[in-house]
Amino acid sequence: MTKLREVRVEASALVSDHGMVAPGFPFRRTTHHVVNIFQAFLARDFTLDGSSMVQITLGARRDIDPAHLQVLGTTEIYVESFDFERYHAMSPTQREEQILELIEDRLLHIASMQGVDPTPIHEAAAAVRQNSFTLETERTKLARSLPGRRGRVRVYRQLASGYAERWIAKLADQAGRLVHEVVLKGGGPVDLRGHFHHAELASDSFFLKDDLDRPVVSISRLSELVSNPSADAQSYLERHPYG
Repeated sequence: MTKLREVRVEASALVSDHGMVAPGFPFRRTTHHVVNIFQAFLARDFTLDGSSMVQITLGARRDIDPAHLQVLGTTEIYVESFDFERYHAMSPTQREEQILELIEDRLLHIASMQGVDPTPIHEAAAAVRQNSFTLETERTKLARSLPGRRGRVRVYRQLASGYAERWIAKLADQAGRLVHEVVLKGGGPVDLRGHFHHAELASDSFFLKDDLDRPVVSISRLSELVSNPSADAQSYLERHPYG
């Protein structure tokens, strides 16, 4: 059977202001990191109900929408009782816990209907809590060494409440000491793994390109930057039209 690859938590289309709990409060920004950290810890061989994606939709549904639907490899399950006003009033820490509890509860519900071992769900949720709802993972395929191994650039995806998802580059010198961190993308509720798809070194610059081979950001004069720990590393970053 198909393994579960993705979990989503979305506001219902009928939630006022198109999924905004209140003006200026984007719901997805508060859930993105929790959902993605849970996915990262969920066993890769876990099969739930044969769907590769489960969407938990919060809020009122239209009369024609079933409360639980499985079609074309996707399962959607509604939680109509979700209280957006109460959620809006919570602290970031309380919101994190509520979203994780919601994910765990609904996946366990589906697992019970399917007769599936719930252990991987419990283990993933426990790992999220043990890591305090934060996660930094290196995108190893994006790492590059400077000519002559004078230094190395490594790229990381970070997930946390303060910024949802952000990307940084860490520059090390020839001895492997960290000398700089450069923020590639400051934060937002968007999965950018396709945006930062592959890396290239050219003319002493480090380029990150998207999945259409378009440059999105670059760090220039790498040799100079790696040899000068006091440099303003962020000023070496250039954003390209597709970045």
